[in-house]
Amino acid sequence: MKDAMVAESALFGMGTVINHQVYGKNATEALAAANTETTRLEELLSRFRPDSEISGINRSAGEWGNGVGIETYEVLTKAVGFSKQLGGLFDITVGPLIDLWAGCKTNLKPPPRTIINSVLPLVNYRDIVFVPGKKTVALKKPGQSIDLGGVGKGYAADRILEVFAASGIKSAFTNFGGNVAGSEQSLTVPFGGLVYVIPGRKTPLLVRFQ
Repeated sequence: MKDAMVAESALFGMGTVINHQVYGKNATEALAAANTETTRLEELLSRFRPDSEISGINRSAGEWGNGVGIETYEVLTKAVGFSKQLGGLFDITVGPLIDLWAGCKTNLKPPPRTIINSVLPLVNYRDIVFVPGKKTVALKKPGQSIDLGGVGKGYAADRILEVFAASGIKSAFTNFGGNVAGSEQSLTVPFGGLVYVIPGRKTPLLVRFQ
């Protein structure tokens, strides 16, 4: 199996379906390494896993800070940096609102405005407290929660490409629930997308982002 030229997998993690496709020599080994890395990242960054570092922060909201690893700490500080640059238009403390909307799947109606207004005070990236020396992260208010859906999957996709590169793979494709990334043989196109070149394929695969 070390000489397999094509390998692919479909996993469920981070609340979504994750697909990896690898082309080239040792594709099977590279895919196995990518799947292992996917699981590791979920254990750090997914709020859907009760044992993740993000879930630990969310559970202790308004009470105490949680120690996290360097990787989680850096992802969180960068995400808050994006929030500052965008004036709060991007905010990873949106967890309570996401939970509110998730509860409306059965009746297919948005929550009442009064309930939305009652939850909005919990959404404020400024309430994330960092203690750099101890790598501790805390949320100031009870009920607050971090959701990295807007940045975590993109970070994970980048990490998977690094795993592929370390395995000598030059043609690969990963999709974290719509967060798509391709290897160095992907070419950007003017209208916003990428052309993905697969060895042996007569025409390239075109991925267009809306």
